[in-house]
Amino acid sequence: MEAINQFLAEHPTISSWGKLGINLAIAVVICFFLLKLEKKIAKRWASKFDGINARFTERVIRFVIIFIAAMWVIMSNDITKSFGSSLFQGTAVLAAIAGFAAKPVLSDMLCGFMLSATKPFNIGDRIEMEDGTAGIVQDITIRHVVLQGIDTLKI
Repeated sequence: MEAINQFLAEHPTISSWGKLGINLAIAVVICFFLLKLEKKIAKRWASKFDGINARFTERVIRFVIIFIAAMWVIMSNDITKSFGSSLFQGTAVLAAIAGFAAKPVLSDMLCGFMLSATKPFNIGDRIEMEDGTAGIVQDITIRHVVLQGIDTLKI
């Protein structure tokens, strides 16, 4: 990063938009390699650990990598730094508003955590819900469980 800042200081013709583009390109490349590394590690975990926990952990790590990369791009440039700082300064108000607005989503995520922790069923198991709908578990995400019914309908 020091070498990039030195290069930009020596070439004042490069505008702030150019700096933003360079930072964005660096973030994309680093994010790409970190996601590839994460995918290789996730494959090893999936062979050693339970499928539900491996998928859940993989998705959380993927989200954290992308979030950190986006925040780095926002906070590393003069154009977007004021936006980023105002975004961080208003996080308490935003968190309260988002908390009320996203109550169903947060409820689903907590249920996803509970499913991951208690493991009442696994991928490939056949389950039946209280309303009589039955199917084979195809995928378990943070927010929902995907069932494939008898007639190949995904629920």
